[in-house]
Amino acid sequence: MKKAVYYGVHDVRVEDVPVPEVPDDGLLVKVKYCGICGSDVHEYHHGPFVGVFAPGVWGHEFSGEVAEVGPKVDDYKPGDRVVGKAVTGAYAEYVAAPSRLFHKMADAMSYEDGAVTEPTTVACYAVGKASLQPGENTLVVGAGPIGLLTVMALKAAGAGPVYVSESAPTRRALAGELGADEVFDPTQCDLVEEMKKRTGGKGVDVSFECVGIRPSLMDCINSTRRRRRIVVEGVFMEEVSLDVFHLLEKDISLIFTLGADFDATVPLIAEGKIPSARIVTSTIGLDDIVTMGMEKLSQDIKDEIKILVNPEI
Repeated sequence: MKKAVYYGVHDVRVEDVPVPEVPDDGLLVKVKYCGICGSDVHEYHHGPFVGVFAPGVWGHEFSGEVAEVGPKVDDYKPGDRVVGKAVTGAYAEYVAAPSRLFHKMADAMSYEDGAVTEPTTVACYAVGKASLQPGENTLVVGAGPIGLLTVMALKAAGAGPVYVSESAPTRRALAGELGADEVFDPTQCDLVEEMKKRTGGKGVDVSFECVGIRPSLMDCINSTRRRRRIVVEGVFMEEVSLDVFHLLEKDISLIFTLGADFDATVPLIAEGKIPSARIVTSTIGLDDIVTMGMEKLSQDIKDEIKILVNPEI
């Protein structure tokens, strides 16, 4: 079978290797689609930082069909459709791991839905940590994959007005299509002032940082009402300095999140309450993972949002 092996910064090679053996307590899964995560792009450019060590196979946002089950597994069978919960190595034709690291897909879900389930659980988990109250207004800074999924999760949770800040035109347009009440280009307006105008000068109740850079975090801090909440979802690659006294003065809660809840998220996708596959913009083969995947997602022009890798192409 083919798999994409990560050897280091800007060094990913598609190789022919044996199909992995199924663990006694696990599954062998034929990969249908694997989404390229922002963390993969970071590792491609900057080196490992989330449990992947070179050489290794990464890729964790995937859907697939069970090809074989281990002798100690009795809750799965060949043909079951699954997503990975905490499995890496899915930039490949097959992946093998303990069965506890998979989750069954609902019948109503497509394999494309399955491939974006894992990032959707991240957004849903973050919205859950925000402890939304009925009618609270929110701001999502950054309309990349996680930001757009957060918009959908907020609408599904019954949030009040959802405002979005995003500089890329393609992403701004999709944010509006997916339910954002108003979308702003922070390069063309004073976002903080716009938020104050819409909230009687107080600021939003909850903001979500979905970029991972200091300016977007400061937009959240300065746009959020006193004694309210900021949820940080973005992956920061550099240390960030903050005026802690300013945060103290605002009596504000800064919440960091890195979790998932598959049991709560899968029904929302299956019922169409979160049409998460709408963020998919391209599908490529394994051989194109660098040129049409990592490199394309690194371009300044952000026309791509979520790229899926299909090992069968």
